[in-house]
Amino acid sequence: KPSPINQKYSVLKIIEKNYILVCIIISLSVLFCSDFIATYWLKSDGINIIYLSLYVKLIGIGISLQLLSSLYFGGLFGVNKQFEANTIQFLWSLSKSALVVLLLIFVKPSLTLFLFWQIFCNLVYVLVLRSYLIKSIMFEAKGQILSVVMNNLPKDVIQYIGGMTIIAVIAS
Repeated sequence: KPSPINQKYSVLKIIEKNYILVCIIISLSVLFCSDFIATYWLKSDGINIIYLSLYVKLIGIGISLQLLSSLYFGGLFGVNKQFEANTIQFLWSLSKSALVVLLLIFVKPSLTLFLFWQIFCNLVYVLVLRSYLIKSIMFEAKGQILSVVMNNLPKDVIQYIGGMTIIAVIAS
């Protein structure tokens, strides 16, 4: 029977692979449909359609990264690192909202700069969450080699993922 830590690691790797695939599909869909969205779904008298399309693309990338972050955030809760997860989330929220104001004041007040900053913050957030989650699992393994020991997820995990995915989509 596989060790509980390898089961946790396996669940993470299986879900991670699927989440990344979904995020790539969402990003590519938004990227390919951005001109259509900007032309037929959005109306602006002051913003050129080319810029509207760019903004839609950037928002799509930012949403995909934010969706991916929910996996690692939830994973930290799963390994009882709620305080750390919430601290990282607080710093992420602070950087996305407060630091961007400084950028807009001291660099240039630009929607493009704002959206790139959001993507940058989301990317750093995802990488920090993932890194901390993997380190937490490795620490719990106490030197044991981590390996994927399952090919499919247990039913209760699939149900949990469904609920968390719905929450993440709504929150994004």
